[in-house]
Amino acid sequence: MELVSKTVETVVTETFVLVNELGEKVIVIDYLDDRGRAIDTIIRDENGNDIDDPILYENIISFLESIEE
Repeated sequence: MELVSKTVETVVTETFVLVNELGEKVIVIDYLDDRGRAIDTIIRDENGNDIDDPILYENIISFLESIEE
């Protein structure tokens, strides 16, 4: 066995808690690299279950981009 390479990276998370029109909490976790760029985003309900809804994802990203400007 031979070790070819090893990479260590620092990952920072940003967590947003949103409330939708129905009063339900939605948790958005952005994983950022050392330059502050998002490398992954997870959307969960308030019980911690992952939400896989592309339309909701796009709406959330648009909303977060609009409040960060």
